[in-house]
Amino acid sequence: MENKKEYGLIVFPELDAKRKYFWLNLLLFTLASLMRRLIPAIIYQKIEPKIDVNNPNNELEENNYNRNHSFFDLFSNFLADILAGFIILINKCIEKIKSNKVTTANGEKDVEKMKKKSFLYLSIIAIIDIIAQLCLLIFTFIIDKKEILEEESIKSEDLYFTVLIDIISRYIFSRIFLKSFFYKHHIFAMILICIGFIPLIIKNIFDLRDITSKQLIYLILYIFMVIIYSLEDVFNKICLKQSLLRPYELMFYKAVIQIIVVLILLIYFLANEGLFNYIKQYLSGLSLLYRITFIGFNILRTWSLITVIEIIDANCLSILKSFEFIFLFVSFSIVFGYEDTGILITGSFCAIISLIGTAIHNEVFIINKCGLLEESVYYKEKKHDDPSLEDLEKEAHNKSNNKTVDSLLGSSLEE
Repeated sequence: MENKKEYGLIVFPELDAKRKYFWLNLLLFTLASLMRRLIPAIIYQKIEPKIDVNNPNNELEENNYNRNHSFFDLFSNFLADILAGFIILINKCIEKIKSNKVTTANGEKDVEKMKKKSFLYLSIIAIIDIIAQLCLLIFTFIIDKKEILEEESIKSEDLYFTVLIDIISRYIFSRIFLKSFFYKHHIFAMILICIGFIPLIIKNIFDLRDITSKQLIYLILYIFMVIIYSLEDVFNKICLKQSLLRPYELMFYKAVIQIIVVLILLIYFLANEGLFNYIKQYLSGLSLLYRITFIGFNILRTWSLITVIEIIDANCLSILKSFEFIFLFVSFSIVFGYEDTGILITGSFCAIISLIGTAIHNEVFIINKCGLLEESVYYKEKKHDDPSLEDLEKEAHNKSNNKTVDSLLGSSLEE
């Protein structure tokens, strides 16, 4: 590597061990996300009860179906995290945590100090996560017990623009809390992502033109939930960088901290919302299979997601979310059907544009134009292998207003 002119228009960085592991987790995440949503959705179509608003003695109303069903969604997520404790036992990580000293890049650090940091960040993550999960549960207390949840809410699969909110908010939180800088290829990628979502955003605006007041409340809560989950991803990275925890440990200990809140909710629902009757009536047969499949695939999805955060960074989740969006969009369209095939074609095209943008942002490939290559982490890393590139890098950064600070991807790869 003697000169940047040797590069073509498109540069594909070599696949090192971390990037290979990333692609493996991408496949796992995409598969788990698809199965987590698709299989339960197919099952739910067969078991979904309908509330007869004309029947005052309707058993669904008596059993507070909407509220209890939403609570079990929260409880299912909790169980998925708590069951990650089995991975800890299998890997015998408890013995490793109990060691007195640990050697890091900065030398030996007391494990006790590391544990205090871990507890602090785990507490923050647990609070953020439970707030996000409470959003949709709160909505069931806003609507009347006789109202059908599906009619008062909006299908999350149809809220395309929230994927864009998820990606952009994660970039913003990374900038605030992780001090990751935006270089030319980052800005170009975000513009491309926004352009890709324009047709879907227009469709969302058209579909939501007759939105009811309660649907608007649901929409606000859903958007807030998406933003909060993005914040959680960033704090997951902070916790993993400054503690001894692995992804499955983070999942488990986060759930342990949440036990108090979950128990309070459990007691409340048992005492006031007829949860026991709901369990007897609706948690057997296909309903039980619905929960088991959701929990199982949710464990795989969360573990692969946090693993990507650990080995690369939180921003890399934008690629995972883009892949997830494409596969869910196409799969739900095929399985449940769209009357307008134009929506499927347009949506798929927009999703691919977004995926290209997230790939550019995370340097899956780099465009060698307008200084995009010179400011990439890949190019800066190559400088250390070839000193002749140092002057070229300085020249590129002299033309930029940004300071020479590695992006989050660069710093994480060096760790």
